[in-house]
Formats: sequence, C-alpha cells, structure tokens
Amino acid sequence: TAAAEALAVSPARTRLMGGRLELLRMLADGSLRSGEDLAVALAVSRAAVWKRLQQLEEWGIACEALPGRGYR
Repeated sequence: TAAAEALAVSPARTRLMGGRLELLRMLADGSLRSGEDLAVALAVSRAAVWKRLQQLEEWGIACEALPGRGYR
C-alpha cells in the first residue's frame, strides 16, 4: 500500500542511521572513548566518527569532545 511504502526505510538509510545509533550506544555509558577506538569499533575512519558525532548533535544529542582525550 502507499502508506507502507511511505514508512519504508531504504537499506542505505538503515545503514546510515545504524552507524549513528551504534556510536550512541557506545557513548551511552559515559565512559571516555578515543576517536581512534570508536573508529576501529565501527570500522570507519576517525573523520567518519566526527561526522557521525556532528549528526547526533543535529538530532539534539549532545556529546562531549575532550581534545586529546576522547568523546563521551
């Protein structure tokens, strides 16, 4: 139906959201994690981690960045 098609999420969008949600899960415990550790765990570059953090901020989810130490 048209309603079901409107609610369907493309596989690409699912992957896009999934990466950000996985990052959010990793940061949810409040532990400090380096960008490098996050990148390895997510199998992406550190730049991609930073971009995902920016997306979370756009969604209204604040993540703390501590230069030289990591994120939480």
